[in-house]
Parts: sequence; C-alpha cells; structure tokens
Amino acid sequence: MPNPFVVITLIVLVFAAVLFAGAGTLNWWQGWAFIAFYAIFMFIAAFQLKKDPQLLARRVNVEQDAIAKKVPAVLNLFFLCFPLAALDKRFGWSLMPLPLIIVGAVAIACGCALIVWVFCENSFASASIKVEESQAIITTGPYSLVRHPMYLGIILMVLFAPLTLGSWWALIPAVLIIPMNVMRLHGEEELLASQLPAYHDYQEQTLFKLFPGIW
Repeated sequence: MPNPFVVITLIVLVFAAVLFAGAGTLNWWQGWAFIAFYAIFMFIAAFQLKKDPQLLARRVNVEQDAIAKKVPAVLNLFFLCFPLAALDKRFGWSLMPLPLIIVGAVAIACGCALIVWVFCENSFASASIKVEESQAIITTGPYSLVRHPMYLGIILMVLFAPLTLGSWWALIPAVLIIPMNVMRLHGEEELLASQLPAYHDYQEQTLFKLFPGIW
C-alpha cells in the first residue's frame, strides 16, 4: 500500500507546477493561496486515510464502475479550469474583486472540511461506486444533512476554485463538475436502493440528496 503522505506530496508539487508554469510567474498570490488550501486539505485527508487502512485501500484501488462509464467523457473537461486560470493570470484576462476571492477561499475550505468529515464518518467512501459485502449505511455526521456529502464537497472545491484563482474564464469548464456529480449521484442512488434494502429508510430520513434545504 503506498504511503499517502508521499503520494499527496507528489500530487501537490505537480499541481503547483501546472499552475505556476501556466501563469509564467511565481508572483501570483492567489495561486499560492489556492495551493496552500489544497495542500492543507490533502495532508489532513492523508492523516485520516493513514488511520483507516480500509478507507485508504478503497480510495487507492480505483475501478471504472458501470456508473462512471455512463458519464459523458466531455464532463471530465472540468479540470481545464486550473490551467485556464493559470493562463488567465499570464495574459491578464480577468479582474476578480477581492471579496469574491475571499468567498471562493471560504467555499473551498468548506468543501475540504466536508470531505475530511466524510472520511472520518465513512470507511466505505470508495473511489468507485459499488456495494460491498456487509456494507453499512452511514447516517451520522454529514450524512445526516445530505445523502451524498462527498459530491457536495467536490463541487465546492472545484466550482469555487476559479474565484480563488482570480479567473472568470475558468468558471466555464468548472461548471461541468455539477452535471458530472449529479449523474454519478443518480447512478449511485439506484445502485444503493437496489442492493441495500435499508437505503429506502435512509432516503426517507434524509430528504436532501446534495444541497441541504434545496435538493
């Protein structure tokens, strides 16, 4: 099993290289702020994964499940928001007001905290959508607010990244993260309801799928 701290250090370094190489400068405080948020979240998550070997194995062993295959590949282009934000910095296309940058940073922090909370509550939070033998339905923590808190955390992290990075243009691909996760959510709901009879009770208990008080 790979050491999560080593893997995450490499991921953060590669991510930083992509951003600052695209920007063509290290003089980009929004980029540094984003990398700092990202690195802090990743290392806190690594600590939790290290404490829970079963969760670590489920996050590392990624399989392309049937639900993932149904999601249009074009939605994966959400990741272009990061290099596009870097190019935006290089060519000065956007002027983002400081209050919106702060809003983006707060939203990203909330998304990071939500994902770590999921890791603390749910050892079955696999990277692939599947039902395992003796899998339990988690109803505590973030799962008492929405049925798919991991997706909400991911949406917050990606959708608000362009604001933190100071780019209006990067919002265009970032929006794709919403339909991507909604499609995965619907597939996961069908799978869980068909294979875990108690999931129907959980659906009645926790009414909102993704956004508390909305949907």
